[in-house]
Amino acid sequence: MNARALIAGLSLAGVAACNPCFGVSACADAPHVAIEGTIVEQFTGQPTSGVRIDVIRTGGVELEADSATAMSGSDGRWQVRLPARDAGEITLDVNVHLPSVATYRVSGIHANATRLSGDGLVLPTWVVDPYFAFAAELFYRSAPDTRVEGATVEFHRTGGIDYYLGNGAQVFVGTTDAAGRLGLFGVLGHSTTLGDLIGDLVVRFPTPIAPDTIRGLHLGATQLLHAETQIIRLGVGPAARGP
Repeated sequence: MNARALIAGLSLAGVAACNPCFGVSACADAPHVAIEGTIVEQFTGQPTSGVRIDVIRTGGVELEADSATAMSGSDGRWQVRLPARDAGEITLDVNVHLPSVATYRVSGIHANATRLSGDGLVLPTWVVDPYFAFAAELFYRSAPDTRVEGATVEFHRTGGIDYYLGNGAQVFVGTTDAAGRLGLFGVLGHSTTLGDLIGDLVVRFPTPIAPDTIRGLHLGATQLLHAETQIIRLGVGPAARGP
């Protein structure tokens, strides 16, 4: 073998070493969509096994079968693979079900049917028990730059999805801090599905100010672990007097 052929052979060997699919037909696959995720408990972050996951096609490229079911393992992980009729975009719904805990559906998930082996969609970590990532920040209507510190706040459900409190109470009660903030509902509040919880926020001020009520507050449940807390600023108490 001459030097030029040897160099060419070494170059090709280097490319193959860097690319495990180089020259391997198994890296090309029949069209399919693969999706996987992890289910955990919201407060502890511990994986939850035995959760049924249904993946349903709702649009895009046609599949050989329009749905598939998986169960989460001891590590909370689950995965499905569905053969597709062609490569391209696809829209999916994912239904999560664990008896006596929660059943919820996440709609409009976008994925790609692909011919590449090992390619797929990895979802962010979800919780088995949806919760509410909200905090209220209260200020006085008469002085918008002044926060309401030390007020007792109650949340009374009036409609929307049901929710439950880990301490068994029917009404959530908390106290605003020096910044006028209060978590709704911290680690206590969960729901059995996704959607909007609707309720009234009753604010009881330090004397002598009379209580005030914010009506029709909408709080959306989330399935995302460590979802960003949304701050809701609310003016409460008597309004400023005119001149």
